[in-house]
Amino acid sequence: MNFRLFLAVGALALAGAAQLGIAAQAPPPQDMVQSAPPRGPRTPEQVANRLARQLGLTEEQRNRMIPIIAGRQAKMQALRGNPMLRRGQRAREARKIMAESDKQINAILTPAQRKIYADIRQERHDRMVERRQERQQGGAY
Repeated sequence: MNFRLFLAVGALALAGAAQLGIAAQAPPPQDMVQSAPPRGPRTPEQVANRLARQLGLTEEQRNRMIPIIAGRQAKMQALRGNPMLRRGQRAREARKIMAESDKQINAILTPAQRKIYADIRQERHDRMVERRQERQQGGAY
């Protein structure tokens, strides 16, 4: 009798665990899903549009930025695909590319827009440093 009871309890526990596993794998209902903006590469037009909103660019300024951003993205992509460069070399080259494109972008901006652009760049840099520190701390455990 005790053995049958033991088997019955074990079977119920196993069935319950299986149900929990299935429920955990099921996707959440559509009304519960929050649509996050897509991550990944942005087109030069998307970057220019975002900067236009943030900086209050004129249409002419926005249009002049697109080829600068496209050139920067192409150079950065080529840099990432270059297996001959070491990590430090790649970082130095990336900084050069960004400084060159920032100089071209700043030439298009008004003084007030340059200040906002510098603030945006600083915020992005701060977030990057913070993420790097979090990754290093996470790997230390």
